[in-house]
Amino acid sequence: MPIPECGTVKYHSPTVTGAARGIGFALVTQLSSSTNNLVFAGVRALPLEESSQLAQLVRAKPNIVFPILISSANEADNRAAARVVKDKAGRIDVIIACAGE
Repeated sequence: MPIPECGTVKYHSPTVTGAARGIGFALVTQLSSSTNNLVFAGVRALPLEESSQLAQLVRAKPNIVFPILISSANEADNRAAARVVKDKAGRIDVIIACAGE
């Protein structure tokens, strides 16, 4: 179900790859500070390790931060991630690519 608009405030749906650590995690943390965002946190593996920083953030903000499986080499995973985003937010506003070795 797409998220509604609330008065003049529109919700945003950024997607961040490499969200489990480093710059990607920092961006997810910052973006999730606004209740006007639904933040999709792209990771290489699900489920998240329970003790990870991202898992803690997801538990703290379950209606704002959503982990999704994203892999540049796996088209099926990426299509599944796109469906999750479409179902929850209706769209992707921006993709921030932070994944890489």
